[in-house]
Amino acid sequence: MTKEFQANKKEMIESLVNLLGDTFFQRRDMFASQLDDGRYLAIKEPLTTKHLALHLKGQITLGTYILAPDSTTHLMAFDTDVEGGLEKFKRVSAELMKDGIPSYIETSRRGGHLWFFFDRNYEGERVRMFGKAIIGLKNLDNIELFPKQSRLGLGPGSLLRLPFGKHRITKMRYPFILPDGNLLARTVTEQIHILSAHQTVPEGIFETFTVKEAQKEKPLVPRAIGEVYASSKVERIKKAVDAVDFIGSYIDLRPVASGAVGKCPFHDDNHPSLGVNKKGNYWHCFAGCGSGSIINFWMKWRGINLSQAVEELGHLLDVK
Repeated sequence: MTKEFQANKKEMIESLVNLLGDTFFQRRDMFASQLDDGRYLAIKEPLTTKHLALHLKGQITLGTYILAPDSTTHLMAFDTDVEGGLEKFKRVSAELMKDGIPSYIETSRRGGHLWFFFDRNYEGERVRMFGKAIIGLKNLDNIELFPKQSRLGLGPGSLLRLPFGKHRITKMRYPFILPDGNLLARTVTEQIHILSAHQTVPEGIFETFTVKEAQKEKPLVPRAIGEVYASSKVERIKKAVDAVDFIGSYIDLRPVASGAVGKCPFHDDNHPSLGVNKKGNYWHCFAGCGSGSIINFWMKWRGINLSQAVEELGHLLDVK
């Protein structure tokens, strides 16, 4: 299949390489280049259309970093290198489409990649929570989740080979396929056009999956605080008001399937990263500011300790 899947060099025009770059690149201030032994070298210079054209012509092979400099991303991928991994991706992709979650299967040297796209950039932590939820739902094992980091540190983070270039070891191009094993399209040009008009994961589904995963990952309450939380007054406060209604009276929230989302007031939030779960009656900041009941929210909102928060909320909510 991959031998027959060749790029038409005459069609490698500027508009085509821009479509490829816009679809798969999160940053253009730097990129990675694959060496002949398969490793990648970070190139700390701006990505240009010339680089993308050389990639499609097979003269170089680029790697794309999954996180933008602000630790957000509009894409996610699973990577498998084990025997039978590609077949598993084909099955999972078909099942996810029935659940309303679109994904795209890319073949590779020893397995494949399963790509997901979002209609806007989300924080890396939230994207990883969505990925972990899918992994748990479909009982996936022996795969890697990209981005590998929730937030960038000193380096540019994890990367994947940019699709449609020649792998420097095998000298082969690896196409995208459908769950039934047929090619997504006959040529590189057609495949890039399809992928540039990709379907995105619905926001409601994304929010539902990430909130569920956040609930599973909520940190354990330290013992000393846990003893206080066990008091009847604390429990009455937590049950006295709906968390969506309470938090919504202090910050702007937008309804979603699981409850509501809004910009977190505890950090400089450019994208809504605070979720409030209506069923569980708790909030969670996907950027790492914290989570918990309305008591935890009030502590951070007012900058006070637990005892003070219980006292103030008791008066505010008329809880004796």
